[in-house]
Amino acid sequence: MKDINLLIEKFKMNTGGGHSDAAFKAVINDIAKFYCDNFDLDSDEVAILLTDKDNMVMSFAYPEHLVNAGMIPVSSPDAFAARVYKMNRGMIENNFNQMKHLHLFEYIKGPNEKVRRIWKMMSAIIHAGDLKFGIIELSRKG
Repeated sequence: MKDINLLIEKFKMNTGGGHSDAAFKAVINDIAKFYCDNFDLDSDEVAILLTDKDNMVMSFAYPEHLVNAGMIPVSSPDAFAARVYKMNRGMIENNFNQMKHLHLFEYIKGPNEKVRRIWKMMSAIIHAGDLKFGIIELSRKG
């Protein structure tokens, strides 16, 4: 809990001077690194998706190779991220590779130029008070 509180304080310091793309990316990277370190994940096994201002679509804020890969409609019946967001609760799927989901983003090559399919997925809502604005996904790839 101490580590996450330090991360929150760093976020407040980085964003205290107003909006900045560099500060935003630094905070997103720090959040991803926190989960990579604490869950022993590779950098492409953490994903942070944020909604647009109308809460109609989600797009990747992390990992970097998916930032411009496209958007996921919140109304999508097949997207795991959309289901989590609509249900407003976290989900764990131990057989992710066997369930119906959007496969599109799995085929985009990561930093090691290799396609790795997702086997397990854990996802949770990102919110501030009553305002939900995205999800975080932790996965195991094979």
